[in-house]
Amino acid sequence: KLNYKTLSLISLLCLAIVASYAVPFSSATSKPDMLRHFCTIFVSISYMMIGAFIYRAYTDEKPLRGIAYSVLSVGIYFACYHLHGKATGFQNIGSNLHSSMAALGAFIIAMFAGMHSKWFAPLRWVASISYPLYLLQVPLAWGGIFILASFGFGMYWSATLSSIAVIILAWATHKLIELPSQAAGKKISRLSNSGKSAIGNGLA
Repeated sequence: KLNYKTLSLISLLCLAIVASYAVPFSSATSKPDMLRHFCTIFVSISYMMIGAFIYRAYTDEKPLRGIAYSVLSVGIYFACYHLHGKATGFQNIGSNLHSSMAALGAFIIAMFAGMHSKWFAPLRWVASISYPLYLLQVPLAWGGIFILASFGFGMYWSATLSSIAVIILAWATHKLIELPSQAAGKKISRLSNSGKSAIGNGLA
């Protein structure tokens, strides 16, 4: 589990990378597009760090300290977002502050209210397939949007159909690959520990 110092350093690194692209604002647009896309990723990472801080605060014995660090992470995200936006004329980066804050609010409510309510069942299900979802969403979702759009589907239909397809594939990957792999790993770990115990008893 990462401590506050490490999480803070990661967030500040995101801010430093975004600032290195954005400042000075007058020359940012003349820099390579690859650098702009690279910085866009770090704006998103700075947002994800807020969730990491909130989870750390949730498990901390001193919640006020966690809240203070969480507020700091929100400030860093706002700084990254506005630096990038001011440098690019607030070009669309696949998210906006309204959506980000709505998602963050839902996360905070779910975290501190407890995830056992039936109202959070959809969130628990998404959480259960989160690892394959992370792996599949970027290459397949964007590829699906491009392909569907090239066949004349609008952006909203392309995004909706691609999202449904990726979620189904992530669920299948979770069931067919992730869960069997976890079970196999646990079995190997038990066998390894049993073997070490047997050797230790034999030497004793």
